[in-house]
Amino acid sequence: MIKKKIHYGWYIVACCATLTLGSTGIIYDCSGIFINPVSNDFGIGVSKLTFYLTISLLTRVFMLPIIGNIIERVNLKKLIISTVIIQSLTFMSMSTFTSVYQYYFAGIIYGITGSVSIFMFVPTILNNWFKDKLGFAIGIAMTFSSVGSIIFQPIGSNLINIFGWRIAYFILGASAALIVLPMMIFVLKEKPSDIRIEPYTVENKEDKSIETKEGKNIEENDGMMAKEAIKSSLFFLVIIVTICISYIGSMVYHTANFAISTGIAIAISGFVSSTTSLGLIVGKPILGYLNDKAGVIKATLIYAILGIIGLSFLLFSYTNYTLLFLGIFLLGISMSLLVVEILLIVKKVFGSKDYSVIYSYVMTVSSLAMAIGATLNGKLYDISGNYLSVFYIMIVLNIILSVTILVIGKKQKVVNKIKLI
Repeated sequence: MIKKKIHYGWYIVACCATLTLGSTGIIYDCSGIFINPVSNDFGIGVSKLTFYLTISLLTRVFMLPIIGNIIERVNLKKLIISTVIIQSLTFMSMSTFTSVYQYYFAGIIYGITGSVSIFMFVPTILNNWFKDKLGFAIGIAMTFSSVGSIIFQPIGSNLINIFGWRIAYFILGASAALIVLPMMIFVLKEKPSDIRIEPYTVENKEDKSIETKEGKNIEENDGMMAKEAIKSSLFFLVIIVTICISYIGSMVYHTANFAISTGIAIAISGFVSSTTSLGLIVGKPILGYLNDKAGVIKATLIYAILGIIGLSFLLFSYTNYTLLFLGIFLLGISMSLLVVEILLIVKKVFGSKDYSVIYSYVMTVSSLAMAIGATLNGKLYDISGNYLSVFYIMIVLNIILSVTILVIGKKQKVVNKIKLI
């Protein structure tokens, strides 16, 4: 019996998984554990310090269209290695900061680098490597950002308690570099043609040589150009879907405060955020699998319904902690739409021809929607002292999401016979 080789595309998935674990799970998701100790040490308000996160988000809004226009014209391997080095060194250097304005400058750096590592790199590289099972591959890769968050947030908190926040910054930043860089340097390949094989397909699970000139892979490049796409009614519908998904996803910034607002013990409140992360861990690969098997329309609809159920439970969670954990788990599952589904919807609707540019425009809107959601949710909490109004808004947005994605599904012959389901 001849043993089949593992297609190299799955090693690329492993590269992307280590990237999301180190870059997102450590450097970005662990930023919150430093807010209180740093603000107390500096003698400033929390909002003054966390403004650097807002700066990061706004920088990302401006950078995403730029990155989207250049990412397919640069060496992806060199780009991501440089990005990870800059992120890690910046995180480590925060151990020496003595002024909040240094954090503001760091926010700009994170906004620029995050545009690459969080949003653009993984879908671009996996799109090169997978013709089939792209959704599953993306779901697996993105899952590890939540894995990194669950593992390293408590580790980071313990480091702060034992050694102080300065040493904790240095250790976590170095850990991110040590986790990510070896895979990026020694394993990552930009395209299948770099090692003379074909992209992964269901019919082609083994590595095969390509008999083309200069070893380059000839692929179909169907779809709309960005200028054509943004003028279409489908782009407007995709933007509506993106706003709904992103606003709902902004709740991730409020889960810890929401838990405390229910009156649950502070010692237990941290488990609420962990339950959200657990929901994301479960939800991302399953969502990717559903996309491959059932299509983006049905997958999005199922997760929107799960979101409605979870939010309905949360409406009664102020008097029932069982509903609190069940509801936040289901909401975490549904929030997988933010990191998996938007990019797959863009790919299915507009095709591959100008994918990175169109996706960058869509994610610019996503970043704005998340920024508005994070701020407005906080304002609504300040007014009422609870998140009930926020949950009602998100239920309505899930309903709008469901209707809009069904309308998109009814559009025929979107891009060169690309089917949505």
